[in-house]
Amino acid sequence: MGNCQAAEAVAAAAVVQRPNGKSERLYGTVKAGELMTSHPGFHVALIISSGVSNGGSLRVTRIKLLRPCDHLLLGHVYRLVSSQEVMKGLWAKKCARMKLYGEFAVEEKNALRSDQSDSANDNLKRRHEKQRGAWQPSLQSISESAS
Repeated sequence: MGNCQAAEAVAAAAVVQRPNGKSERLYGTVKAGELMTSHPGFHVALIISSGVSNGGSLRVTRIKLLRPCDHLLLGHVYRLVSSQEVMKGLWAKKCARMKLYGEFAVEEKNALRSDQSDSANDNLKRRHEKQRGAWQPSLQSISESAS
């Protein structure tokens, strides 16, 4: 019976892998934000595995970043990932998307540039209006008719 209870206790824990290679077991419910505050500069990621390969080691297929409000579930394995690694991964994903869509990526860049230039023009107009003095309506006034 003791072995059965030990196996259940392992499954009833969330395992967090630290960057230094050590693992920590959590036996209660914890929010990802709590781990992030105790480990500044790191994000919590859920490890999603596809199974055991022939060598007996666990194959990691992908990771999913958790939001600070997400709870760590018992029986799952999590990893602390540095902010730099997260940014590298997001940048690689963006580059892969741009390569995949090729010509559409060029159009997206042009649209982004035009949006940026439009916002820059709006900022210049606002600055110019502030320099002129008090606010003035952009509509022309209409004379009232005496009817």
